[in-house]
Amino acid sequence: MFKGKYGRFRRFWTYALGGTTLLFAGVFTFFYLTLPDLTDLEPEPGMGIVHIFTSDAKELEPLRAEEFRRTAAPHELPEHLYLALLAAEEPDFYQHWGWRPQKLYQNLTGKWGGSTVTQRLARLLYDQQSEKKDRSTIRKLQEAFTALVLERRYTKKELLAFYLNHSFFGGTNYGIEQAAEDYFRKRAKFLTLDESALLAGMLFAPSKYNPRKNPEAAKKRRDEVLKKMQKIGKLSPQVAEMAMSAPVYVESPVRKTEKRNYFAGYFRRYVVDFVEKWCKENGRDMFREGLRVYTTLDSSLQAYAEAAVKEHLREHQRHLDVILKSLRTLRKDSPILARAMRQSRRWKLAKQAGLSDEAAKALFKQKVAMRVFAYHKPEGYVDTVMTPFDSLKYYARLLEAGMTALDHKRGHILAWVGGLDYQFFQYDHVYKGKRQVGSTFKPFVYAAALEAGFKPCDTLLNQPPEIVAPDGDLWAPRNADHDYGGFVSLRYGITYSINVVTARLIQKVGPEKVVELARKMGVESELKPVPSIALGTFDLSVLELTGAYQCYPTLGEYRAPMAVTRIEDRNGRVLATFKSEPRRVFSRENGYAMVELLRAVATNGTAANVRYIANLPWNLDVGGKTGTTQGNSDGWFVGFTPALTAGVWVGCADRNVNFNYSNLGRGSYMAMPIWSKFMAKAYNDPALPYNLKQKIVPPVPYRHVTYCPYDPIRKLKGEDGDSSLAKIDSLSKVIQDE
Repeated sequence: MFKGKYGRFRRFWTYALGGTTLLFAGVFTFFYLTLPDLTDLEPEPGMGIVHIFTSDAKELEPLRAEEFRRTAAPHELPEHLYLALLAAEEPDFYQHWGWRPQKLYQNLTGKWGGSTVTQRLARLLYDQQSEKKDRSTIRKLQEAFTALVLERRYTKKELLAFYLNHSFFGGTNYGIEQAAEDYFRKRAKFLTLDESALLAGMLFAPSKYNPRKNPEAAKKRRDEVLKKMQKIGKLSPQVAEMAMSAPVYVESPVRKTEKRNYFAGYFRRYVVDFVEKWCKENGRDMFREGLRVYTTLDSSLQAYAEAAVKEHLREHQRHLDVILKSLRTLRKDSPILARAMRQSRRWKLAKQAGLSDEAAKALFKQKVAMRVFAYHKPEGYVDTVMTPFDSLKYYARLLEAGMTALDHKRGHILAWVGGLDYQFFQYDHVYKGKRQVGSTFKPFVYAAALEAGFKPCDTLLNQPPEIVAPDGDLWAPRNADHDYGGFVSLRYGITYSINVVTARLIQKVGPEKVVELARKMGVESELKPVPSIALGTFDLSVLELTGAYQCYPTLGEYRAPMAVTRIEDRNGRVLATFKSEPRRVFSRENGYAMVELLRAVATNGTAANVRYIANLPWNLDVGGKTGTTQGNSDGWFVGFTPALTAGVWVGCADRNVNFNYSNLGRGSYMAMPIWSKFMAKAYNDPALPYNLKQKIVPPVPYRHVTYCPYDPIRKLKGEDGDSSLAKIDSLSKVIQDE
């Protein structure tokens, strides 16, 4: 075939050409087969939604991608945003077809300036779809090849929009829509020129030019972008100068979720955070996969919990309003309102804009139209006109609540009310909020004492002790009712929540042992091993405290409260299942002894009215503990039945807004009615599997004696003192009449 004078020469070049063709074909095939999934740029219909279901097959409000990573169509973005991006990143973007040959060497060797916007978009796709970042020469060649494919498939404006939709803008902001919402509380299509220049300038170094962390650097970078826009002929000097004169004014970092249904909103938020964390740990994209999340929530119990909270607080708010008025707690010069003003988003924005204190205060005196929470309206709000300062006063007086109910046999969260209304109060008092727990911590001390060998009928002196704390200070606790005398049993001490008995008990057991047991029972918040913890002088969340109380009706077993049972993809394939495994924290015998002690609290002690409040059946097996903190800032009740453990906290956002030692501010009046109303609704619903005849039964053998006949006969005084509700109601009426 290759004979003649030039046969060998032709044969060489034929083989060389064939080999080169095969090599290029192989390289092309490799690059084509390793292309990133370009569907990430344009999500398919139906993707971008996470479905969340309750345990009884009801769907909560679906989670849509726009709550996290809303994308903008190319035609939705303002033209000056595109121009700012080109000025900041690549003025000659329209003059190439994916990459610039003269710059490719720079890109391959890692020098800045070699990659185009299209190549950086390809890099973002690879990074988002890989477990780890790769900056090798092979990866950069793949990015260059992908850039060519992108340029052939999409228009230049589409590529710019995709780049903006997938870029990181500092903080937790991925994509231009999320950045516009977070920094300016607006859609990207409404960005002004100076705002567009600021965001475009951030892409070079998002942390360095973050307007919240480094406003001066962000302004300098923004002005550089505006000058570049002027230099390339996209802005007139006058317009550029006007934009550069604008202050860097960004909103405080508060995420707002827009949704139609606020049912179980706090629980839903917790579930979303859980799933987001799980996806991050497992390298999954919950929106792209269209996840289906199955939770532990019972929709009936959730409805009962929300109703119980609103029913009680709507009535109890009336008592607090009377007391606040008599005490003039929220007068105009109150430090409470001054503090609330300085913590508000309006104040922070004013200061970010460079306003003086006087100018910022003036903003709070101007009447504006607003929508506020309102009990008396069926829709739960009222549209009105008032000054921002008056709105601060209006909200400061409101009682807030946190409540959760658990299936302690499985650790399942069945109900979760994090506040009055998720639309207006997005701070979660079940999970995020932590408040002083008061006497609800006393059972931890008694459980530790039983584990140390004490018996329920062992006696301690009911006289004030003087205890030297580890720091050398003298701690001298007192009973709130100043009732002292004689020796009383442990049962008597917890039944009537006697401070000095609990203080003497922790002195004998040791604070370290109590802290150790609390840790086993799921308490993760800071606990210092000092004697004063016996009276609950520290802060816990409702979820922590309620989760720990599960250990009593389960006779010493702890299960971490859980919200999600399984996660599936949109085709029903199970991706993960979850279960709360039991952990023994104290003996079954001591567990049942604690049930007996807490039953006594709910029958004869500080929680004796728990059945009476909502007409709970007298044969319902109930145990629990009330708690009240100084000044009645916090009211607690955590209790259990054979099937459910539930905890309730009630108080105002500012601890200085309180009942000021009125008996109405005690846990037995603040929080316990919510618990009672909730349990009454749950046990009166024939559709729910709760049996009044069910009892918590003792283990075999059970040797504790919990009836102590030598205890003194005590006149029931309510929680730590006299609790004449009629007397307080009469006083409230007098104040109202005045």
